[in-house]
Parts: sequence; structure tokens; C-alpha cells
Amino acid sequence: MTNGSGADAFEDAAREVRTHCVEEMRFHHREEVFTRHRDFKSEVEITVERAAPHLVAASPGRHRASASRPRSSV
Repeated sequence: MTNGSGADAFEDAAREVRTHCVEEMRFHHREEVFTRHRDFKSEVEITVERAAPHLVAASPGRHRASASRPRSSV
């Protein structure tokens, strides 16, 4: 899943996207779609702070630069 959001300030975009993503992650956990993640064993463990390393929030320039770098296989 890929979500994008635009805002004038990085902090505004990060807050909006992270809050939205955390709510979506909690929904999927409640529906038992998202239950085997090593960092989120229960719904209460899904917080903005804990989810942040798993999300991408950047200015447009920073995002383009990171998107153009080669990624390792998962």
C-alpha cells in the first residue's frame, strides 16, 4: 500500500499521514488481517511513535531522492 499527502511543512504532512496510517493499521489488526508483525503484537502497541520507522514522510525533494535510490529485495 502506498499513501501520499502534500503539505506546506514536513511536520504537517508527517502528522497527517502517520495518524491516518496508525488508524488504518489498528483497523487491520482488529479485523485480524494484520496480526503477525514482530513490532505490533497487539492493537495497543500500534502508536504513531512505534509506527514511524515503518512509514515514509518526507518533503517532495527528499522523497524523490530516496525513491530514486535502488532498494534491496525484501
